Amino acid sequence: MVNRLICFFLGMVLSGCVEQKILKTDKLEIIKSICERVDNQTLVIFDMDNVLTESKERAFQADLYDDIKDIVAEYRISVKKLPSYEQEKLKCAQWLVPVQLVDEHMPELVQQLQSRNIKTLMLTLNPHGKLGSIDSIEELCISRLKSMRIDFDKSWNMPMFKLHDANEKLLGGVL
Repeated sequence: MVNRLICFFLGMVLSGCVEQKILKTDKLEIIKSICERVDNQTLVIFDMDNVLTESKERAFQADLYDDIKDIVAEYRISVKKLPSYEQEKLKCAQWLVPVQLVDEHMPELVQQLQSRNIKTLMLTLNPHGKLGSIDSIEELCISRLKSMRIDFDKSWNMPMFKLHDANEKLLGGVL
């Protein structure tokens, strides 16, 4: 049974179920020091976007968001005016942009946790299922992470199962 929970999201760490703390950080060294102290009664959850991976396309990287948020807002408004099939094509095209590790040491960090029998999980708010020519967003995420040596299957050696929401699934440690 898992007694503690640590979540790593962009700029934030949530630690503890019984004793909860919120620590905002974008420093991998702080995340590493927290991970060194956890035990196998802890579940560590990583956000995929901007924690594990980021777009290789510079315009989509999180550190630029404050500089381009007005442009992004205008773009989103204009996209909503398009027919739904055109919207889907654009969303699909965004998913086809290659990604890279946010930090080259993240695979080792995840592997070290797993080697200590600490459950690790990847969480994303991204869409699930089929999107345009992509059969499964979850499978795409898993294959991208595995190509970068991050494999959450090692913590969750179980078949896919659906959660209470029909649109949510845990597949290979990806939620």
